[in-house]
Amino acid sequence: MNGIFRIRPYAGVGDLRFGMTTEEVCAVLGPPVRSLKNRKGGVEEVREGVKVCYSPATQTSIDFVLFPPAQAIYNGEDLLASSDPVSVLMADDPEPLESMGIVVFLKLGLTVTGFDEPDEADKAVTAFMEGRWDSVRGDLKPYLRVNDG
Repeated sequence: MNGIFRIRPYAGVGDLRFGMTTEEVCAVLGPPVRSLKNRKGGVEEVREGVKVCYSPATQTSIDFVLFPPAQAIYNGEDLLASSDPVSVLMADDPEPLESMGIVVFLKLGLTVTGFDEPDEADKAVTAFMEGRWDSVRGDLKPYLRVNDG
């Protein structure tokens, strides 16, 4: 894979789709550089520019986390190269929510984080499957830009 991932909200990124097994992901991306279990018991596989998270219950993909040097293409724009990906996404979901520095776009199945940090390595765009944020939705607050409120 060339590191360019076209985001398909609630479907997947690039040739990756939600519900894939580790074997199916490996057929697309090759073997992971690192594989670990997260605190909820799900497997996370890391490759250059992408982390794939699997459900502990089904062992299928539920999140695709994109970070530099990958390109996260949404509506023709690389969100990871954008100085303001939140504004780009707000064009299609004008009411994002947030929690602990993560801006959540429930209508798009995307989150962005780390864009207010000086280190490029902190930037990430996550595509998530439908229902992924349902259990914590009540904990999310309306997103307010620093200069908005």
